[in-house]
Amino acid sequence: MSKKSQPKQDRQARLAQIQKEQKRQERKRNLLIYGATGAVAVLIIAATTYGLLTTSGARELDGLIKYDDLSQNHVAGKVDYPDQDQRPPAGGEHNAAWQNCGVYTEPLANEHAVHSLEHGAVWISYAPDLDEGAVGDVEAKLGSTGYVLVSPYEGQETPVMLTAWGVQLEVDDIGDEQVDAFLTEYVQGEQTPEPGAVCTGGIDATGAEADAALAATGP
Repeated sequence: MSKKSQPKQDRQARLAQIQKEQKRQERKRNLLIYGATGAVAVLIIAATTYGLLTTSGARELDGLIKYDDLSQNHVAGKVDYPDQDQRPPAGGEHNAAWQNCGVYTEPLANEHAVHSLEHGAVWISYAPDLDEGAVGDVEAKLGSTGYVLVSPYEGQETPVMLTAWGVQLEVDDIGDEQVDAFLTEYVQGEQTPEPGAVCTGGIDATGAEADAALAATGP
């Protein structure tokens, strides 16, 4: 086995393990969703209380960019985001189908990913030329929240970008201490237009396949 192929195989094995954990967490969430009403109520109250506590004690993140008055309209076809300079978009008009949260190795269609942000997801995107070791570190940030998208993003200049609905943070390294603070604050955070909406049961299409499907449904 060549030294060149080994890192690629290691990354594939690591990605498979992350995806396996994601599916396990999804099954666990489904059990909670369809469990006893009383138990669900307790979980919701606890989550709400935790969210209030963490929000009240949260500090302003250095370099955080905020965007206001973002449309939540569902539209068909491709969407141009002329009023936002950020890559990727942090909100606005989007497709009726959301992107399933998880790790992707190809770029995502903005129109589906933005819908996931509306549901409270955080999109961790990285520059296409980021080295494989750093990509593996980014992918590992999926964790078990169930509300994280990880993907490369064409045209992104900063190494790593964290995006939630209406907010965005650039970091040079996924190991930056602000990354975990961002995830704690904005995964299903107060900025979420549709808190509690799922990030499963949507679509998995990526890259050219997703773009072609969107173009076919446009005006």
